[in-house]
Amino acid sequence: MKPVTKEKFYEAIGDKDVVLSTTTGFPFTTEFKLRGGKLVGKSIDRVSMEPNEDYVVTDYFLATEI
Repeated sequence: MKPVTKEKFYEAIGDKDVVLSTTTGFPFTTEFKLRGGKLVGKSIDRVSMEPNEDYVVTDYFLATEI
């Protein structure tokens, strides 16, 4: 998996038929899989203590091969 921006993430999976599943409690990890089961991306929430960031920040990751 490689880290990407939110925009790149949704651009890459936007036209694919994906199924979402949340795999953890808060902070949430959401997997984006093709209907056949292949993992194409993840979004992972984290709590930020940085003063210039929102309290909950989401990081986005894409599979190296989609």
